[in-house]
Amino acid sequence: MKKQEEEIRRLARRYGVAECYQNIRGELIQVPLETLAFFVERLQEEEGLFPPVVVSKGRQIFLSGPTEEGELTILNEHQEEVACYRFTGPRILLRLPDDAPWGYYQVFLALPRMSCTILWVFSPFRCYLPSEKLWGINTALYSLLTKRNQGIGDVRDLEMLARVVHEKGGRFLGLLPLYLLGKESQASFSPYFPADRLSLEPLYLPIEEIAQQFAEFHLPYDECVFQEVRESPEIRYWEVWQKKDRFLRQLFDAFFERRNTATKQWEVFQRFVENRGERLLFASFFQAFAEQEGLDWTKWPEAIRTCHKESVKREIARNEKAVLYYAFLQWLMEQKIEEIGKRFPVLGFDLPIGSSPRGIESWIEQKKMIFECSIGSPPDDFSPQGQNWGVSPFNPWKERRDWYRHFIELLRFNFRLAKFLRIDHIMGLHRLFLIPQGASAKEGTYVRSFFAETLAILALESYRNKVTIIGEDLGTVPNAVRRAMEKARILSTKVFYFEKDGNWPRHPSSYPLLSFTTPNTHDMPTFLGFLEGNDIHIRERLGIFTKEEGERQRQTREAFIENLFKLWQEWGGGEEYPLWERLARFLALTPSLLVAMSLDDILESAMQPNLPGTTTEFPNWRHRLIIPEDLPQRIEKLAQIFQARH
Repeated sequence: MKKQEEEIRRLARRYGVAECYQNIRGELIQVPLETLAFFVERLQEEEGLFPPVVVSKGRQIFLSGPTEEGELTILNEHQEEVACYRFTGPRILLRLPDDAPWGYYQVFLALPRMSCTILWVFSPFRCYLPSEKLWGINTALYSLLTKRNQGIGDVRDLEMLARVVHEKGGRFLGLLPLYLLGKESQASFSPYFPADRLSLEPLYLPIEEIAQQFAEFHLPYDECVFQEVRESPEIRYWEVWQKKDRFLRQLFDAFFERRNTATKQWEVFQRFVENRGERLLFASFFQAFAEQEGLDWTKWPEAIRTCHKESVKREIARNEKAVLYYAFLQWLMEQKIEEIGKRFPVLGFDLPIGSSPRGIESWIEQKKMIFECSIGSPPDDFSPQGQNWGVSPFNPWKERRDWYRHFIELLRFNFRLAKFLRIDHIMGLHRLFLIPQGASAKEGTYVRSFFAETLAILALESYRNKVTIIGEDLGTVPNAVRRAMEKARILSTKVFYFEKDGNWPRHPSSYPLLSFTTPNTHDMPTFLGFLEGNDIHIRERLGIFTKEEGERQRQTREAFIENLFKLWQEWGGGEEYPLWERLARFLALTPSLLVAMSLDDILESAMQPNLPGTTTEFPNWRHRLIIPEDLPQRIEKLAQIFQARH
């Protein structure tokens, strides 16, 4: 038995499964042997003679190899030969010409008894940064309630907000994820539990604007259809989508039937489909097939369930119109977002740590995923029971063997549409806290990934596309990760609520330059809710906090707020200003490269967008923000505050 345990522990170390870890209090937590065995079994991979991926920021690198001669050829991304020479082991020198640019290179190794191909990532290891300090706003697009939208914020509202921010001198508009949602039920509309991170959500299409774009079809558009969902105190995703979907289907029917006469627009649509290729068609097919067979792809016929390419392609050909409808929705969404991004280059996207295990992305990438566990976080003061996010992880060994194809696709998809990318739980590039199916968060452990390789790719893509990277590095994050982020010029997230010494707020001058500073996030109370202790009260009511824990949290909060108001008087944020302005003046004192206020705080909302650890117990992702007529004036005031710090 002891020998078996030693072997499990040896393999756990080999495959990056932590035998113990430190919690947020610095206590050492021992991981059960059963957990180690569970992950070892699922991570074990056949290993080749050479690593499938190597990275460097220099034009030469050495590999360990057999003591024999061979030949290597290096190709660039255009499949052009850039080097070819013979070598003698055991150290193989990989060398690029002096003028070789940053990029991806394929290295073909030809040995007497075998051959293999390696991906060489030649990276600057430094992400793109703006040349000056910037300010902006964070918001959830779904929450915007304007006089004209159909019960949910849409891309026309996004254009309005992007224009106002840009005209007032803001250079950042951070958005909660806009990716395709699952739509199984009202509870499934979490932006951090998408069906696919390579598709956008058509709920955000403005129906009256789409009707105008295709005015030649003379389709009736009745605004009254949306009156009830507009007046609802909470967003009713499913009903809004049913109404929008009904109109969009009628529109596509007309577009498809008259494709030979509506030549120009149909040609543009066809080019979009051709450019996006097989991935778009497979994602569109998934949605069309789910209408007939149900949303749980694990119950589909075997050939389709396993995403057998030829079988899926045959089904796509048989159901061309149904499949193209969903491609049409993507075309409309990407068209709108791209137009906004070009006119107002302020958009900041948010990349969740994963997607629904029953969604498109998991279906297409199923061979690389571990479905028997979920990503989460260990217990801490924020969530005493820990968190299980219900998202299945990629097997890091299989993703590496696939040359990080999917990771690169995700980055490029976002970088094409936005100038900033916030990576949710950026520690996931280094390690993930994984919980076996059916276990509690206390029975989980950390599983390590290939951090240097993913960081090299992230920096290369950021540098090429001139996109700034924000890392969400809150909670239990190893110092090594934060040091690597700083070297790679990834902005560290600094949340005002968490930056304190005891019960005293940290002086704003102590915030680092390479940081993104904000009062709160989507998982936290708004500033007004924070002052009122709404989040503590709700957690007590739902049993997340015991009465004793709630009282302890309340006393700590009250002491912090009392000290905050004392310091604000000293720092020039006195009672003569509204609360949101006082908060903005504090943030303006920080040297952070990027500072953003939440639109919820600017509009003085007390409603928390999401309460972690809940699903139906709390109205997550359903809050509304009524956009007032004086919004431009408020953002003008914000601009004056932030611009004064320069």
